[in-house]
Formats: sequence, C-alpha cells, structure tokens
Amino acid sequence: MTQGQKVTADLPVGEGLVLPYHDLGPSEQSPRVALVGGLMADEFNAVFVLSRLAAFLRNLGSEPNSAGFLKGRVIIFPAPKVLRNGQVAATGAAGGAGHSEQIFPGHAAGSLPARVGHGILSMSARAYYRIHVQCADAGTDVVPQVGLYQPSDDERATACLIGLPAVVEHDPDTLDADGLDYAWRAVGAGESFSIRAGSAGGLQGAHCEVVFRGLLAFLDRSGVVQGLTLGEVEDDLHYFGRQQTFPIVSDCPGLFISARPIGGWVQAGDLIGQVFDPMTGERRADLHAPVAGLIGTLRTQPELNAGGLVARVLKPTEGWSGVDADVVGGA
Repeated sequence: MTQGQKVTADLPVGEGLVLPYHDLGPSEQSPRVALVGGLMADEFNAVFVLSRLAAFLRNLGSEPNSAGFLKGRVIIFPAPKVLRNGQVAATGAAGGAGHSEQIFPGHAAGSLPARVGHGILSMSARAYYRIHVQCADAGTDVVPQVGLYQPSDDERATACLIGLPAVVEHDPDTLDADGLDYAWRAVGAGESFSIRAGSAGGLQGAHCEVVFRGLLAFLDRSGVVQGLTLGEVEDDLHYFGRQQTFPIVSDCPGLFISARPIGGWVQAGDLIGQVFDPMTGERRADLHAPVAGLIGTLRTQPELNAGGLVARVLKPTEGWSGVDADVVGGA
C-alpha cells in the first residue's frame, strides 16, 4: 500500500456495495488508532474534523527522517456511507446511505444497517485506540470533551493525552446498547473513547479546530506520528468524575436565552440564563449555576418545555492533579 493511500474495502454489506475508509501508514502493521465519525447524517463537525485529519496524514512523509512521519497505522471512517459504483447507494424504504441507522455489533448476514455496523466494528476493533467523534443533539452545544464509560486506569491516562479541555466520566448505563461505543466496550481489548463537540446540524469552526488540534496532539504524544512541529496546544485540562456533572433544568416553559458562553467558568449562583413568556415577554425564571465549574453543555434552541435541560455545569474533581503525559496504555 502506498503511504497515505485511501483504501476502499468491500465489506460484506451487499452485492456491489462498498464501505470506503482511509487506511494510512504502514500496511504491514495492525491498526494503532481507529477514528469513526459521522454515524449520524447531521454530525458535520465530526465529518469535517476527520476528513481534514485524513488529508493531513496523507501528506506526511513515509521515511523516519521526514518532517512529520506517520509511524503507526491509522484507519479513519469520516462519514461512513454505503456506495455503489462510487455513488451513495439507496437502502430501500429507508433511503439514503444507511449511515444514520447502523446497528452494532451487527451481523454479516443481517439487514443492511446490521451489515454496515458489523463492517465498521470488525475493522475498528482491530485498533488498540478507538475514538468515536460525535456531536450533541441539535439545539444543544457541548464544549469539546473526551467521554469515558467505566474506564480503566490506562484509559483515564490516555484520555488526558487527547488535547481537549475536558475529560468527563459518564454512567455506562447511559450507553445505547445498539451503539458503537457500547460495542467497543464489549470488545474488551484496547482502549475506547468518545469525543463530543458542538451541535448536530451545524458546523462550528472553533470547536472543529480544537478537536483537530487535540487529535494531532494525541497522535504525536502516543508516538503514532513523529517529527511534527505543533503549535501551542491548550493544556488547561480538567477531569470530571461521574458525580461532578450538575444539570440545570427549567420548571417553566418559554423562550430561553443564555447569559453565559459555552466553555465559560462560573461561580455558584451565577446567572446562566433566563426564560421569557413568548406571548407577553415577561421574565418567567432566572436560572443560576448550582455549583462553581465549567459550562460543558448549553442549550441553543430557544423554545423550552417545562423540565427541559438548559445547561450542565461540570465541577472539577477536587485534588485531581492530572496524569503524567508519558503514561500511555498499550505501549
């Protein structure tokens, strides 16, 4: 395989159908890193970041003395779509390419979504590091962050090498049983991570730049890429345990307007936003931060129902001192 070549693999998704992906680096090696994004059709941030990362890695040199050398093998699914003769393939009644309906772990002899899920999982599970790049639901913005679900100590250490502002542990019971992250957890071997940034349905350039630089920093720090001269990467990392997330919900319906930016820091009692009556214009509620911390999630959809989430404040783990950057699992 030529260094940086894009390989189209004919995975078992149906006669004449292929699932393209980028296969970069030494072909004789097992994949070191697998990155998957765009599993939902409107996750444009994930698609943009991973396609841009693939283009960057394709342009690296193939010799150790090159200015930028791809030492390890990386596979990237930036926007999994089923193709026939280079065109997006229809999937019957569902329409489209089926890339918003994958079923994991899937089955080689199942429905088309099940076969697509089986193909993606079979290929990505071969890598030691597995990273799923996603977006929050439309109408909700999230600060770029690494998500962990019942992580090992190695995963906690590695997550801190991905150059994003936050690492957040989540309840593993919240994982979708048909989702890729759940299937990766079942694989057992290796390390798995979920990256979220921004909102589905939009393309937030600032978030994309943070994630792109963070992934490059990880590839450099983990030794997959060598010889890069990276610009200054944000190292103001904060780690948030499962008990350090504090949701803010509204008791009344109305129009929500935020008073704080996503990624901003607040003190307990600071105003997060207000709810107004859409008919009279009267202020119905002032919503305040329950604790001091980072605004990790913020509602961008103004229309709000009673009980609707408007924000999540992340409170840093007290006494957490970070992880030695030289500690990487699977060395």
